[in-house]
Amino acid sequence: MERMERRHGGHDMSSMGGMSMGGPNSFQGTNMGLAHDFWYIIAAVLGFLALCRLVNLYKSRTRLQKRFANSVQYPTKPSNQFLEVWATLTALVRESSYPQLYVPSAWFSWMTPPPLGRVITLLVYWAIIISMMTANAIKHDAFFWERIGFRNAWITVMQMPLLYLLASKCSIIGLIVGTGHERLNWLHRWVGRTMFVTAAVHGWHFFTEWQRAGILEFQLQMMEMVKYGFAAWGVLGWSLISGFAPLRRLGYEFFVLQHLVSAVLFIWLVYVHIPAYARWNVWFSIGALCFDRACRSVLLVWQNVKFRPNRSKCKGGQRIGHFAQIRAVGDSITVINIKDVHFKWKAGQHLYLWAPAIGPMEAHPYTIACAHQLPETCICNSIQLVVRKHGGFSKRLHERAMKDHAEGKKGNYTVLVSGPYGMPPRLDIYETVVLISASTGASFTLAILEDLLAKASTNCIKRIDFLLTTKQGEETDFYVKRLHEFLDVAKEVGVELLVHVAITRGGSPSLLPVSVLPTRREREMAEGKSSSRASSWDSNLGKTRTEDGPNSIQDSRDQEKRVNTAGSGGRDVEDKIPSLTPRRPLSNASIDSHVHYSTTRPDIAAFIRAPVEATGGETKVVVCGGPSLVAKSAVHNPPLLAGPSRRTTFVYSGRPHLLYLRNCPSSTKIASSYYHTTGFTSSSLSTPHFSSSSPGPGRAARHTYSTMTTAAPIDQLVKQVDGLSLDAVKAKFPDTYPDLNLMDLYRAHLANVLSEVTGVDTAIIYPNLGWTSGLDKGDIALPVPSLRVKGKKPDELAQEWAAKFPDTDPLFTKPTVSQIHLSFFVKASPLVNAVIPLVQHKGAEYGFNKADGLKDPKDPSKGQKRIIVEFSSPNIAKPFHAGHLRSTIIGGFLSNLYAGAGWDVIRINYLGDWGKQYGLLALAYEKYGDEEALQKDPINHLFQLYVRINTEMTAEKEELAKRKEAGEDVAALEANSLDEQARRYFKKMTDRDAEALAMWKRFRDLSIVRYKDTYARLNIHFDEYSGESQVSEEAMNKVGNLMEEKKICKEDKGAQLIDFSELVPGKEGKRLEKPLVRKRDGTALYLTRDISELLGRHEKYNFDKMIYVVASAQDLHLRQLFKIIELLGYKDIADKCQHINFGLVLGMSTRKGTVKFLDDILRDVADKMHEVMKKNENKYSQIEDPLATADVLGISSVMVQDMSGKRINNYTFNMETMTSFEGDTGPYLQYAHARLNSIRRKAGVSDEELATADLSLLTETSAINLCRHMAGWPDVVKNTLKTLEPTTVLTYLFKLTHALSSSYDQLQVVGSEPELMKARLALYTAVQTVLANGMRLIGLSPVERM
Repeated sequence: MERMERRHGGHDMSSMGGMSMGGPNSFQGTNMGLAHDFWYIIAAVLGFLALCRLVNLYKSRTRLQKRFANSVQYPTKPSNQFLEVWATLTALVRESSYPQLYVPSAWFSWMTPPPLGRVITLLVYWAIIISMMTANAIKHDAFFWERIGFRNAWITVMQMPLLYLLASKCSIIGLIVGTGHERLNWLHRWVGRTMFVTAAVHGWHFFTEWQRAGILEFQLQMMEMVKYGFAAWGVLGWSLISGFAPLRRLGYEFFVLQHLVSAVLFIWLVYVHIPAYARWNVWFSIGALCFDRACRSVLLVWQNVKFRPNRSKCKGGQRIGHFAQIRAVGDSITVINIKDVHFKWKAGQHLYLWAPAIGPMEAHPYTIACAHQLPETCICNSIQLVVRKHGGFSKRLHERAMKDHAEGKKGNYTVLVSGPYGMPPRLDIYETVVLISASTGASFTLAILEDLLAKASTNCIKRIDFLLTTKQGEETDFYVKRLHEFLDVAKEVGVELLVHVAITRGGSPSLLPVSVLPTRREREMAEGKSSSRASSWDSNLGKTRTEDGPNSIQDSRDQEKRVNTAGSGGRDVEDKIPSLTPRRPLSNASIDSHVHYSTTRPDIAAFIRAPVEATGGETKVVVCGGPSLVAKSAVHNPPLLAGPSRRTTFVYSGRPHLLYLRNCPSSTKIASSYYHTTGFTSSSLSTPHFSSSSPGPGRAARHTYSTMTTAAPIDQLVKQVDGLSLDAVKAKFPDTYPDLNLMDLYRAHLANVLSEVTGVDTAIIYPNLGWTSGLDKGDIALPVPSLRVKGKKPDELAQEWAAKFPDTDPLFTKPTVSQIHLSFFVKASPLVNAVIPLVQHKGAEYGFNKADGLKDPKDPSKGQKRIIVEFSSPNIAKPFHAGHLRSTIIGGFLSNLYAGAGWDVIRINYLGDWGKQYGLLALAYEKYGDEEALQKDPINHLFQLYVRINTEMTAEKEELAKRKEAGEDVAALEANSLDEQARRYFKKMTDRDAEALAMWKRFRDLSIVRYKDTYARLNIHFDEYSGESQVSEEAMNKVGNLMEEKKICKEDKGAQLIDFSELVPGKEGKRLEKPLVRKRDGTALYLTRDISELLGRHEKYNFDKMIYVVASAQDLHLRQLFKIIELLGYKDIADKCQHINFGLVLGMSTRKGTVKFLDDILRDVADKMHEVMKKNENKYSQIEDPLATADVLGISSVMVQDMSGKRINNYTFNMETMTSFEGDTGPYLQYAHARLNSIRRKAGVSDEELATADLSLLTETSAINLCRHMAGWPDVVKNTLKTLEPTTVLTYLFKLTHALSSSYDQLQVVGSEPELMKARLALYTAVQTVLANGMRLIGLSPVERM
């Protein structure tokens, strides 16, 4: 016993009450020293941040002092060299912290990684933790396992206080560094995750050592502290899992309650688990928790209990809680006035609201807004909360307010509050402040605006620009009235306030003072001078409307003179807005401060640029809205942002000073962004009007114009046809999406016209409007006999109908007649002006219709359809050979196709990982295995071993056969043969022998790691690596019993088989033959496993469709499988299954007839492509990574050759043909894409210029043909969903690239007239988008240069 205590844990169970964290004496001192060092590091970091805060306070004080010095024109500029250096350093640090990789998925956005700044912080933290975990600990001596186990116990426990300090709302750390708890909580979560890992390492090392010593069971029985440690680790793990966004959002109140309970329970479990000398960490944690709770409790009591309430405050004074009035404003806004508050708060802070009568157990955070008068409400000494209706509490709150109003009640309630929380940055030290908000985010920015105006005499503010954007006009009424009041205040205090209100969807605010707003020219005449800032505003804010007279509104862009707003029915804005009557007259301040109104999306970049260029000092921008608004506000070349925690900044050739982005604690889930800049001239800023975003190498393939609304291109097209509307098309013609597919709109219009010409119902005409074989045959074809009109011959009807077709049709020219067919050609101008903007707007989504994957397109809430695609399926411990190539490529393509169509795609790799051959492989490894070779190249080493042992076994069998023929007794030799040994070894695996399974699992895991590398090169990934080994004997026995019960199988010579001729009548039964399902020894065969696996998958995933991508050699096997599933009573499951088969690849074997491995093939084609690339030295030198590009080109050549023909056809592998840049090859497609990129680079046209391209200049035949091709891309994708043939897409791409190649002579870009160059470049940019979309669909990575 003494030996075991010394060697395996050093436990002193008599006095420590837990596991010793020191082991031998040398462990304890070192580990405790590291724990102390950890907190010295934390203290140093906090000290440094506190010093930074002091420097910023000094900077702020200096600015405010200079504000009163008449000799200083721009007090917000750095006044000395130290502040200049400080501003530069802080800018560099903060700018480098903003980039973030966004997961663009509504379901998986919670997996978005932190911004770069946080990632760097985590990496530094983990570097410290890892160094402490391993410092002088990795020594392969007698105490190896104990040393690391004890070390990680200390590393885990020493982080506990930091975990609880970061979780505090009354945060000591936040007080030191000057930030709120909401900006520290992210680090709290990551510290918890780090602790979980270090605790796992701690426990794993002890368990490993105990298991190695054979005392695991003894330790678990004798040492109760181990159980407490397990429990603590489990509680920590549960806290981490439940903290992920998807689970947290399921029930936020439950999450908060269980998280608090878990936090307390975790402390107790750790306390009883660790020895007394380490419990200072626990007491530190308890102190942090108690301090936070005590402060919050005191704050709660102080704010909500009044021992001497002031009852003279018009119903405001009450002893417990606060009197609150709740009013509904419109259909989605609730305003809460909380009376008689006696605490101070800052603009931008939030508090927690508890309304027991509405949510007894719920307290939610909301941004504090300044109180504003509503009908029948009092605002004496009050604060106000503005809440947008979503779900849960906010929905109940609004419903209660609506109910009270309907019943004539005043909506008076008692509420309790906790707060205020948050430490918003200072805004009074900047010359210009830009406030941008969406919807109820205005409650955040209006509070800031009021605070700045109230303190205008003591701050540096000279100008404030305010933007409010909302989807519904009713939402703005509450805010617009307050804005007019602030305009008056701004004029009184000498601050220039400019307000812009944008209503982007439905209706207009009733306060909109449209009819009395003068034009900019009228304002300038009234003022007697021209306003440079007003001019800057009007010239830059692309979507701002200025009023051109008392009864009209005219957009600043000629092409937007007519504006479509929801519900307007396409009328001019002037028909809709002048009837609105303002509730109060517009003050002079309103006119002087340039109030702007619009009913389209504002140009955020232009809005920010105007004040930045005009200011002489520094500008601060505050954004409070959803992720989309933050994204547009963040940079002049805006990236796509993830949401409330995303950071961003301007992109320009100047020096930005600060960016701060935080979660705005409100039920509206809005994000607030702060950043400021020094003043710049207009030449130092660039404002691109479209952004680029697409996965993988083809980033430049997607361009989205910021000035373009979703339906604008198609709306313009619809206006050209009387009586045509998108809603009417969708209602009249099933399965049409004219807002996504222009050809759906063209076909709908053509069906209507032909119905009048022929007298045939549109329901008959529309399905028979088909594609043509080529553009020379038209865009749409109609076979006349398909309409089944009697009385005349089809060719006569074709001539008659062509003559009757109207000459003045806005979309089509007169049809041409080809015997019994009518061919229709679209008119060029409408198509060109519609398809290019549509492609530019949709970008990487163009051509794909997510509605195809919905269970009910009319009700998206029912969710997506789910499909399982099983493909690739190699055998483990063997190289990925060319035989698996087709399954992998086709399966990857089908997965992309269905994902693009909106299906929930589950990619499964069903590995060949079970059978006697793995017993043989294990024998080979025992005899000839080399651990070093296995680690270096596991797959090839295992394969070589298998070939060697298999050769030996074959030779042995031949020798035994010869001896048998010679009459020798070989029974003893056969009993100990390699074949028999392999069988016995596999029997051990099926009997779940631990050692045998461990060896097999190691081979399997090593194989999967290697396969993943190969799949990554092919742009393939899997959601699940399944396999034959995953099918349990219990599941197969259950299936066997069910087949016997239903008399599907029968016994034959001791084996079980299915005679389909007895079960399925006719020839089909005979064709299905008589497959075995179990051998005489009871061993299940592949068919039995597949039956069990299929039923298990349906139970697990409840799929709507499942595809097996398997070679045509398995046709019979799959037909048998589906029929058995049907006979078992699961016809609905069988009907969901489909076998996608394919032919063989010929010519991929060596001269000896052995299989050629895929890695070798990919290496050879990459080398070939590299040789071709090097022939052009000039272009080769411009490629950043030539070897990587050559690898992409090689893979493209292989994949394109595989998909060039129909799946079922065999094809011959020909490296010379596939790597050629001539003909229809992968390199040819890549070259086409790279050349378009090259043209874009050489043109040097900015994104802003490209957005204003005049597409009417595109009159050349080649330009029109390219547009016709692009318009057909959605139809190609739709048709591919029916054929499931990669060649359908590939054929289209080659037609597109052929048209592209022939256009270069006619459509010169570089060197042409500027306007013509812009138009042609817009065309080529759209073509590049479509080409890249198609390439990514078939699994290629479009290259930028080659």
